[in-house]
Amino acid sequence: MDADRYAATVRKLQKHGMTTITSAHSPVIDAEAVETAFDMTANLAGAQPPPCPDQSVLEALLGAGEAS
Repeated sequence: MDADRYAATVRKLQKHGMTTITSAHSPVIDAEAVETAFDMTANLAGAQPPPCPDQSVLEALLGAGEAS
C-alpha cells in the first residue's frame, strides 16, 4: 500500500469537517477526538501490525477467568 496516497485520502476525507464519527466497529468519536482519530488513521498504512496472539495468550485468558 502507498502510505502517502493513503494518508492523502484520509486528509481529503478529514476536510469534510466532521464533528462526530459513528461506526459499527468502534465507540462514537466525538468532537474532542476527531482530529486524533484522523491522525491515527492517516498513520495506519505505515504502521507495523502487532503480533497475533498465540496459544499462550489464550491459555492466560482462560486461566484468568478460572481465577475469578
